[in-house]
Amino acid sequence: MKSIIPSSLLILLCLFLSVVHGQEQIKASVGINNSTITPGGGGISGLQLGVGTEIPLKAPFYFAPSLWLTQGGQADRIDSIRFGIRNTYIQLSTAVGYEYALDSVSSLKLEVGPTLNRWSRGVQFDNFFGEPMRNRLDIGETEGANRFYVSGSFDLRYERKVGDLELSAGVRADVGLTAIESFEDGVGEKQRFRTRCLGVVAGVNYDLEGVLGGYEIDTTVKWEVDPEDLIVTTPYDDAVGSFKKARKLVDSAYSGVDSTTLPPSVAQDALDELEKTKKLLEDGIEAWENGDSEGIGPEAAKLLREYIQTLVEKAQVMADSTWVVEVPEEDTGDDPTDTPPPTIYGEEITPPWITVEGAMQPSQAVWQDDEYFADKPTKQIVQKDPNRWHAELDMVANRWTGVFGMKYNRKTIYMSGKTTYTTAVPVKFRLKLIQGGSERIIWTQKESKFSIPIEGGAGPERSWSTYLHGPDDPPVPKTFKMASGDYRLELELIKTDGQETGLKLITYGKAVTTTMPKVHIVPVLLTDKWTPAEGRELADNAKRISEACKSEFYNYFPVPEGGVDVRGEAIQFLGSQELGTMDYLVSLMPLTSTQEEVRKDRLIARLTQRFATTAQLGGAGRVVVVINDSDFARIYRRHVGVGGFAPHPKVQILRMRYYATTVAHELIHSFPYLWSVDQMEASCGFDYHNSADGDYGNGVEVYSYGSFYRDKRSSIMGSVSLLAFISQCSYWHLTQQFQQPNDPELYLVRGFLAQQDGQYYGAMSPTYEMEGDEGLGQGVIRPDGWGIVLRDANNNMLASYPFEVVWQDPEEAEPRVLVPFNHRIDRLPGTATIELVGPGGMKGTQKVSANAPELEILAPVNGSVIGGGNQGVAIQWKASDQDKDKLQYWVQYSLDEGKNWIPLGDEIQKNSISLPPFQRAKRVQVKVYATDGVRSDMKEVAFGLVP
Repeated sequence: MKSIIPSSLLILLCLFLSVVHGQEQIKASVGINNSTITPGGGGISGLQLGVGTEIPLKAPFYFAPSLWLTQGGQADRIDSIRFGIRNTYIQLSTAVGYEYALDSVSSLKLEVGPTLNRWSRGVQFDNFFGEPMRNRLDIGETEGANRFYVSGSFDLRYERKVGDLELSAGVRADVGLTAIESFEDGVGEKQRFRTRCLGVVAGVNYDLEGVLGGYEIDTTVKWEVDPEDLIVTTPYDDAVGSFKKARKLVDSAYSGVDSTTLPPSVAQDALDELEKTKKLLEDGIEAWENGDSEGIGPEAAKLLREYIQTLVEKAQVMADSTWVVEVPEEDTGDDPTDTPPPTIYGEEITPPWITVEGAMQPSQAVWQDDEYFADKPTKQIVQKDPNRWHAELDMVANRWTGVFGMKYNRKTIYMSGKTTYTTAVPVKFRLKLIQGGSERIIWTQKESKFSIPIEGGAGPERSWSTYLHGPDDPPVPKTFKMASGDYRLELELIKTDGQETGLKLITYGKAVTTTMPKVHIVPVLLTDKWTPAEGRELADNAKRISEACKSEFYNYFPVPEGGVDVRGEAIQFLGSQELGTMDYLVSLMPLTSTQEEVRKDRLIARLTQRFATTAQLGGAGRVVVVINDSDFARIYRRHVGVGGFAPHPKVQILRMRYYATTVAHELIHSFPYLWSVDQMEASCGFDYHNSADGDYGNGVEVYSYGSFYRDKRSSIMGSVSLLAFISQCSYWHLTQQFQQPNDPELYLVRGFLAQQDGQYYGAMSPTYEMEGDEGLGQGVIRPDGWGIVLRDANNNMLASYPFEVVWQDPEEAEPRVLVPFNHRIDRLPGTATIELVGPGGMKGTQKVSANAPELEILAPVNGSVIGGGNQGVAIQWKASDQDKDKLQYWVQYSLDEGKNWIPLGDEIQKNSISLPPFQRAKRVQVKVYATDGVRSDMKEVAFGLVP
């Protein structure tokens, strides 16, 4: 490890001290700044701390040497990854100042001069959320970089005298005069980077002569009082002092677990001191309640109570278990069996006897007893007996699981109780999993760490205690997986020969099977005005996001190992698809000043409808559309600072420079749509979305090889950073959402909705018949709500399906005027009419025809092999309809045996379309859907390709 104060830094410090030696006026300053070292990069904010003096020259000039510790850095150092570097500089400024008096107590001061700088080190940060990445940067190890450099400083301040002090505020700028980094770029040109820094500072000047000059020390005074008697302490000081002493004693006892020389009295001394601390704490609380401002306030008291309780538990373990002292039997003349038999767990027993209590919890990501979210049924752990707990938060089958302690000390599992046995026996721990009528030993401790009284005759009642502690790993250092169904975990004490003692902790609950929908990462260009470099950049970022999602989603979603299915798709070019048509619906709206907003909403709605329908028909699960910054600005109103949004349950739209955490954030919004502020407050008790996040990402990553604690991180649903973690409430909510669905027969009902000036409009797109995951549930449609109604030939309502319309995106300030809807509903026998209803009545209707279209794909022939595949292949079909209805077609293709489908044509009216050229594909599947508006038919072909 390098020295915190290197020799070069000591040189700067010595230079400063030599300049200011003997000066009686010292000024201290603090401020914030924004700085960068790149010519075009963004800046990073940091702190400035300075100390200096003023040496008079010929009035009104003065010499102003100062020493500064400055933080700042650069942003966007690599175009494809958004991150920043916060650097630490040591600066020795030798400025000359000029003072302009405004009146007798205030003035303006201008200081200008050269500054000698040393770049100490840099820490890399991601996306400016303050989360440091693992690596620290050292410019001393960078080729072509200068640790020392020269800059010019500029300082303009307003200063005012207040009593004996001089207060000041102003701005400070610093511009590099020599390069801090210099290297040859790829085309042979020299690149030089110089620092730039601008900040605001506030300071205070101390006149040491005025402070000390009026006092003299009489050396003839003789102290006849103990100096400690002159120390005035507050109730808070007394309690904290006692607490520190107790903590030192506990640490001494704890470090002597395996020692035979440390006396057990150390732990008992700690317990005695903790009792004193408790008394002092209560006195301090009483003093505060009686108006003593130096007492102990409620917040400090709460924290101190928690820490004291932890120390009490720790010391009790040491006192009762680490050193087992045989208690000699005293002949009191009384027979122990003459005393009334004790009652344990409701049953009378006779001596000798032993009881056990304690707690443990299983975790796969989040805590059963999370301190941020209130306990509620199905999301808590409940004590049933002193040693038996019900873990109501479901576990996920086939996911790595660890066993931990409870709130405030998750790294330690305690097992303790009382006993009247007299003979101590060495014991060790064993963890057992019981499921489906079978038992499995998960882990057995290698050797005994404790001895407890479990044999011999009856003696006086006393306490016993044991524990497991894992400072970095789980207390039980073995992780495991569960099958689906009820489970029971038993952490038991056994003798060294494996014989059971009957002393155990029990936690039981249920493991469930979860399934996460497939996620498709699809890069999309929305216009024809793009360059090859822009296309490559978009494709590279989509690939980066896809790979990150594959590796990181396991920590963000309640899925089994291998339960994340993320597919990276080929880039799609939609500039020729006329995403902004929908002239019919827009023509109904009395456009005034909102034409730009309507245009953007049309693009989002059309883009969403295309990929939502593909996802519904192809079983794609979720589609994440990745677009570049210019396209994002083209479709999203408040595009600055927003990484993505979820316009539909099936579709999320993401800017290409963002991360897997952003994708996870938007995906969680869709389970179910729109899981956001209102749903959080209803289910979890408070809003933790975006800036409302209070670092609620709280839990542990569990793998086959161990675990990593992730306490108090930014939540995935908060202001997302690269180091964000899932919160308990989101994990609980997703576990419920990811239960296995079924596959009924459905209608896929689609269309667009609009609102403006208090009026609502609707237009229905062609409906498709399909099978798939269960869609909307039946219910009553509110008079001011939206829904779909099925009616029979006599106009009797067969069923109604209410749905919510999300006009207000959680990231935007204003509601949209145009949104799509895309829902699956039951395909009920006897349906004659499908109606779209909304505020004010019916907004659209579709008639269910008597006959479905009949479709036949003409080319290519199923099972054939096509030559010239790298030039594109024409797909041709024919269709007929006995009802003479006008037909439209939806076409999509797959390159991976039908696992994933890519849209090719939507609602086209011609009978052919060409596949794009494929450079590496060997086999292609194509689906063509024909719809008359409601009834539909689908045919599929598969064929091989050769170049």
